[in-house]
Amino acid sequence: MSIFNNGVEVLQGLGLTSCQAKIYLALCHVGCLEAKTISKHTSIARQDVYRITSDLEHLGLIKKVISRPTKFRATPLEKGISFLLKQKHKELDTIESKTESLLTEFDFSNEEQATEKPEFVWVPGKEAFLDEMENAIENTQTSIDMLSSYKRFSNISIFSEPLEKAWSRGVKCRIIIGEPEKSRAAEKIFDFLTKGSCTKVRFIPSTPETVMNIYDQNEILLITNPNARIAESPALWSNNQSLVSGMQKYFTFLWTEALKKPKYNIDSEQD
Repeated sequence: MSIFNNGVEVLQGLGLTSCQAKIYLALCHVGCLEAKTISKHTSIARQDVYRITSDLEHLGLIKKVISRPTKFRATPLEKGISFLLKQKHKELDTIESKTESLLTEFDFSNEEQATEKPEFVWVPGKEAFLDEMENAIENTQTSIDMLSSYKRFSNISIFSEPLEKAWSRGVKCRIIIGEPEKSRAAEKIFDFLTKGSCTKVRFIPSTPETVMNIYDQNEILLITNPNARIAESPALWSNNQSLVSGMQKYFTFLWTEALKKPKYNIDSEQD
């Protein structure tokens, strides 16, 4: 019975209804049957069996046997599944074609819209934040300034590829990290960040109260929870020049005060 149930589920995934799948599998399993016997094997009302077998004939899954009473014979299961897969591929090709048309039309309609961005956007955590940060790095043309706790920054390898592409474009990065740890993992992170001439890293001995990323001195991602890990906190994105300018001045002040070499948190030292 479990094999029969699994078969019904598979055939439903290929586009059949539950009743169509039950009748087709019953014929595949038992053989040539009349409507009355099909009804008994599948618990489907006889009047519905006639309608469903007509649909299955149209799909090429069963054939009508001329006899008294009329009987039905299934197309072999392997060939029947092949028919359904071909039909599913056709449907997917049609959907893909319509999707491409939709995307083309949508891009065109976007071009007709005003290009001015909103000044404030709330970015939820997890995937939305990671996507927003990756897009911001990819779109940056000249500079990225980052202020982060070490806890958040320890996962910066997520963005290693877009960062390296940004460096290859000549994007200059200044990074301030708060309360760094002395560990092999930390050393690897610092080595990665400083391997290019475009990036400079400085350190502050405490966890920063404000965590943010500033892109091209025009956009900012302001994280609401500075103690959370990199994808665990929502953020505020903004291109409001008053906010960006004020936070840029704050970053510059911290940069001048920050240490060029880390003053490690001894309690966090690891071998």
